[in-house]
Amino acid sequence: MTTKFFLSMLMVNTIILMSLPSIAADNDQVPATKPSEASTSQAKPSESKPATSTMTPPGKPKTTTLYGRIEEIVSGPGAKLPYVLKALKPKFDTSLSGKISAAGAKTRYSGLVVSSFPGEFKGVWQGTLTIFASEYAQGRYVFDAKEASKEKQLTAPGTQGQVSFEFSEPNPGNVLLQPTQITFTAPMDQAKWQDTLTQLQSASPELKGLFGGADLSQLSQMPGMAALIASVPYMYALHLGAIQNGMGVTGNTLNSEIVKNEIRKLSSSVIEQQLVIAEQVRNPQSGKIRIDYSENVIRFYKQSDKQLYVQAACIGYNQQGVFQDKIVLYGTVQRAQ
Repeated sequence: MTTKFFLSMLMVNTIILMSLPSIAADNDQVPATKPSEASTSQAKPSESKPATSTMTPPGKPKTTTLYGRIEEIVSGPGAKLPYVLKALKPKFDTSLSGKISAAGAKTRYSGLVVSSFPGEFKGVWQGTLTIFASEYAQGRYVFDAKEASKEKQLTAPGTQGQVSFEFSEPNPGNVLLQPTQITFTAPMDQAKWQDTLTQLQSASPELKGLFGGADLSQLSQMPGMAALIASVPYMYALHLGAIQNGMGVTGNTLNSEIVKNEIRKLSSSVIEQQLVIAEQVRNPQSGKIRIDYSENVIRFYKQSDKQLYVQAACIGYNQQGVFQDKIVLYGTVQRAQ
């Protein structure tokens, strides 16, 4: 899911505005490590979190049996790409028009495929999502081990992010979910600061002009920067949907397009959207390009007119459809006033 993680532009702008003559801090960089096998992390059972297998939302009767993509994803390790791969170059569907899969009506899932979210969802819903579990396969480390290690560190179970879901109605009776991102923050340290400046310079060499031609990576050596580093949060985001011209957590450039968009009504109060996305990741240092697929599944339970319970899963696959990584999140969102 490399392409879904990228540096927050708010943090980038903050660095540009605040990186004026004054920088310095201790170097506490920890070298990235590559696991010997697939690794899975999960929230501690003692914490108030949904069950591993079904992630039953609080307040929902356990006798209610629903089966959607979420159940498949959390039922065991790994995942299988739910998309028939085209010959290397897929035909992209760049719209978010809620197109229906031709095979959608004949699946093992509960409910029916629909073309729109419920009308009562229209508007903005805001809240906090918590990472319940994460899993990284060994193959995820092949292209960029540092990136995989950093993403694993940033997606530890229990990590919380802020989210805002916007449901719009471009045409009467056609309510769609706009591209969404979950924004996380972490303490800034010397290693993150140095990496960020290096990435910015690699992506935008013209930024050197703002500092008299100085190498941005050297800004951390300027007097007084230690206090500045401590005051700026490290911000990153998990993008649920396509992204253009993004920057990964280690500086890789990110572009993606939607190849499948399906909305399924599992019951009168539960609706699930599944997106499959074709991604292109480019390492600016080596010039190497990787083609991946990612799957985003978001399920909404209507708990009241003002509150939705949310479950989300983000899964990464390589070009051959082999599982690479997985993150499962949950939380509640409130209707914005």
